[in-house]
Amino acid sequence: MAKVAALLAVLAFALKDFEGVHGGIQPGTCRLVCDPFQSQSSTHDLGANGLVIPLSSSGGGPPGPAGPPGKAGPPGSPGPQGESSITRGGVAFYATLKEDFGKDEVLKFTNVITNLGGRYDFSTGAFTCRAAGVYQFSFHIVKTGVSLRADLVLNDRVVAAAVAVDALHTDTASNSAVLQLRAGDRVYVRLNKSDRTLKDTQNLFSTFSGYLLYEL
Repeated sequence: MAKVAALLAVLAFALKDFEGVHGGIQPGTCRLVCDPFQSQSSTHDLGANGLVIPLSSSGGGPPGPAGPPGKAGPPGSPGPQGESSITRGGVAFYATLKEDFGKDEVLKFTNVITNLGGRYDFSTGAFTCRAAGVYQFSFHIVKTGVSLRADLVLNDRVVAAAVAVDALHTDTASNSAVLQLRAGDRVYVRLNKSDRTLKDTQNLFSTFSGYLLYEL
């Protein structure tokens, strides 16, 4: 019994040291059993008369640092082409003035040469925006009277104006503008207390044009 007591003391010391290093006993799958019970004829719980010491722990340690990123995969297939004004055929118009107008009339350029997108209406003389974006507009108006002023109008606001004031000769009022439009905006040319425009069915002197630069 003295030898058994000495062995137990050594094992207890080893267990205490093991707990200090590993922060306590964790459930393990490998165990060392010291049991002084010698009888082979009786059954008893394992370690009931001795000490059970786990030799390995099934609990995992703290996670290690993250590894380096892996290699990039192959590029994916290209996506479908987005819809734009170019894929729809663009937006542009160009029309010339045939009849003569005066005073404060809206000019109706009835000789339509280009009307991509169908947004210019020759019956009203107005371009109506369908797609929000940035547009370029230009106009050139030839007078026959003493003076003429023509305004480029966005909805009901003048955004550009031009005058022709040469009383002795034919003169032209010209200007242009780059405008940011929203869907439903209307752009047209209107006279402002003016003499008559030149009636022209052949020479195409007086013109109104516009086109979409890019959508927003």
